[in-house]
Amino acid sequence: MKRTLPVLAVLAALVLAAGCGGGGGTKGRGDRQVVVFWQFFPSEQVQPVLDEFMKQNPDVEVRMEQLTWQSGLEKITAAVAAGNVPDLCELGSTWFPRFAHQGALADWTDSAATLAFDGRATEMATAGGRMYGVPWLVGTRALFWNKELFARAGVDTARAPATWGELNDACRRIHALGGGVAGYGANSGERYVLFK
Repeated sequence: MKRTLPVLAVLAALVLAAGCGGGGGTKGRGDRQVVVFWQFFPSEQVQPVLDEFMKQNPDVEVRMEQLTWQSGLEKITAAVAAGNVPDLCELGSTWFPRFAHQGALADWTDSAATLAFDGRATEMATAGGRMYGVPWLVGTRALFWNKELFARAGVDTARAPATWGELNDACRRIHALGGGVAGYGANSGERYVLFK
């Protein structure tokens, strides 16, 4: 359960921010604070982490909603426009700047300062020197290259492209081979869905 600590830390930061007037959380049954959490992972993977968090924090109830990459951005955008946003929401890294510069995200700078995050991941949640989120998880993208296609297109097969220019040139040359061969493919929308 490597995801447990980051999720618990994010939820703890949200509870702290809510306690400091930073937004988030409503009163639920009894005096339990309800935190509405929108995210993209399969709920069966996230729910055990949330259950553990609620066990450790019996005064907090987390209500999770799983979004899809196909319609999640639209749902989040509509919620922001309507002023009916969740307390905590996973954002794709390419979506963050739009919402941060719209002023749609709560400033977590003070609350997040108490959490220890390593690496450069916090930069992706920062705008104008202020922190508008905390890293939940950071993925690594890998480039796979097909030496056979490189050879057919007359591209050097001794090494993978080292610059964006080299990658662009190789992709164009491979794409020009035709016959249904694409120069580049990447995940789009839901995982395992490729576009060319």
